[in-house]
Amino acid sequence: MTRSLKVVDDKISWTETSDEIIVLNLETSKYLVVNNSGRILWHTLVSGTTDDELIKILRTEYELGETVAAEDVELFLAALVTHGLLEAAPR
Repeated sequence: MTRSLKVVDDKISWTETSDEIIVLNLETSKYLVVNNSGRILWHTLVSGTTDDELIKILRTEYELGETVAAEDVELFLAALVTHGLLEAAPR
């Protein structure tokens, strides 16, 4: 099942360096550093996407199998939810 996903724009501030993204939750003052593979997904999440699209991006960029890409996306999304950075429609 495809979920609609988008970062919580009004609660965050973020900046990009040469190889990572640093995201600050303005409500909690906690930050998350996103590595290069997450950085690729982050830009798509900023404008809104689906979990299926994120899996497709990882598969294409890193030549991953469906299962590995899906697991990586779920771990990344779980970290964003934990930090209060993601709006996701229920499954």
